Amino acid sequence: MSDDSKLQGLSFGRSLQVAWKVTTIYSVDHPALQASLQQTFARLQPLLVGRPRFTFGFSDGRILLDNVLTKDVSLAALEAEFKKRDIAALAFSSGVTITDVKEMLRLIS
Repeated sequence: MSDDSKLQGLSFGRSLQVAWKVTTIYSVDHPALQASLQQTFARLQPLLVGRPRFTFGFSDGRILLDNVLTKDVSLAALEAEFKKRDIAALAFSSGVTITDVKEMLRLIS
């Protein structure tokens, strides 16, 4: 994974964290989620260009971006939410739609 992809992965994680926070306040069908959902989806798309899938998760206090582990304390809240739900990682396949991402948020929130 290149440094650019790593930065894109972290940016995706931050936008996912914001979308997740919105879903804890409102439902995934609430209009307040739409901007965060659009941003999360927009940040996911470049990560899927030229590869069959992208994996995002947490392991031992570090962030998993495909097969690379890195540190970013700004995602600690999202890591805590993943741990609460026993989610290690999410895998996104090429061809994923914004509806798929919304449904994923529905399922894990």
